[in-house]
Amino acid sequence: AVVSTQSGHYGRGPKKMWISQEEMHRQKVPLYYRDYCAHWFIPWRNCLVDHNFSTKAYNNICMQWKEGWDTCQVRDHLDRVAEKKCLKKNGLWKKVPFSSEIFDDKVDRLMAKDNGFIFGYDRRGRPVHKQAEEVA
Repeated sequence: AVVSTQSGHYGRGPKKMWISQEEMHRQKVPLYYRDYCAHWFIPWRNCLVDHNFSTKAYNNICMQWKEGWDTCQVRDHLDRVAEKKCLKKNGLWKKVPFSSEIFDDKVDRLMAKDNGFIFGYDRRGRPVHKQAEEVA
């Protein structure tokens, strides 16, 4: 069995995005919605904007776009689940243990003594970030 490492369409190559990143940027699509189903999200959002986000637009006028987007999200999820099963069956799915080493550099920069901030925790365990002048 031929297995793709891209989401969905195992054996048939990676999924093709219907719209480009430039188009999503031009349409001001939030990052959360910039997935495979963005080609449904854009007309749905534009329809809601055209009808001033009215209740009638949510419930009737723009419903075809919302249903298309919901269906696309479900199908995309099912494709991902099916591909994961296929990868596991062929022994290509490996869990990668979490490593904090990738954060070490950031922590070192944050916790440096010369950055002008003092870091600590209050009584409830919440992080506290105070400037050095406030503490002295």
